[in-house]
Order: sequence, then structure tokens, then C-alpha cells
Amino acid sequence: MLSSWTTPDCCQWKGIRCTNLTAHIISLDLHGELHYYESLSLGGYYDSGRYISGEIHKSLMDLQQLQYLNLSFNYFRETNIPEFLGSLTNLRYLDLSSCRFSGQIPTQISSLSHLKYLNLAYNYYLDGSIPSQLGNLYRLQYLDLRYNSFEGYIPSQLENLSNLHQLYLG
Repeated sequence: MLSSWTTPDCCQWKGIRCTNLTAHIISLDLHGELHYYESLSLGGYYDSGRYISGEIHKSLMDLQQLQYLNLSFNYFRETNIPEFLGSLTNLRYLDLSSCRFSGQIPTQISSLSHLKYLNLAYNYYLDGSIPSQLGNLYRLQYLDLRYNSFEGYIPSQLENLSNLHQLYLG
């Protein structure tokens, strides 16, 4: 996936988009191609395709101009969504779907005041309650939390999301 990341100019790398004016990185599209198949013979799930695995490194915090982050269809099983993603305050688009994240949604995500798109669907292992702080994301237009293991009530603060056009909670 990262085979083009060999030249000195990171703005030329696949999946990265920079501004023409300042050359700041504004977009990281590192979606994987992870496919899950339930296999009785293997006793669980089998995955195939190209994807990133392991942990998301804190150096991502250095990309303060980042507006678009897509890490969907990668393999972060048994890791939590990093709290430091809340420091990427210029994000408008965040897709962490189908990554097998576990644990709770970090409340720090509520710091992403410019966020319009948030997709955490198909992680299956995200649990706990849906944070009421998501109601602070006033610009949010799309929210997808399907296919996780949340429990409890849907926070009433979500009614504050007056710009929301699409909401998926199944």
C-alpha cells in the first residue's frame, strides 16, 4: 500500500494530498482492502487483501492542517481509537469504519468542531455507550455507528446535530 512512499516529496505519495500554496498535508486516504470471511474450518474470520495493521502512531498529530482522514478497511484489532485524533481540529472527514477497533469511542472526538462526516461503522468491537459529547459536533452531516456493540440509551444530545442529514445506528 505504501510502495510509492519512497521519494523525498511526500506530496507525491499515493494517498496524500497537499495544498498547492503551503504544501501542508490536508488529506490522507489510506483505506485498505481488508475482506473478512467467516470460515468454519479456520475457526473464525479469515482476512485477505492489502491493509495497514498495528497501531496508529502519534506522529499523525503533527498534521495539524489535515482535513480528510480515511483509514477504513484496515486491521487495528484489539486497539482503541486513539484519543489523540481529537487534536486534529481541522478534520472535516473521518472514516474509521471496518477496522476492528475495540473499546469506547474517545470523548476527545468531540473536539473536532469542523467535522462533517464521521464513520465508525462495522468495527463490531466498539462498546460502551455512545458518548453524549458527539452532540457537540454541530457541523456533522453524516454519522454512521452501525454494527458495533454499543449499549445503553442514544444520548439526547444528538438532537443538537441540526445539520445532520444521515444517521445510522443499526
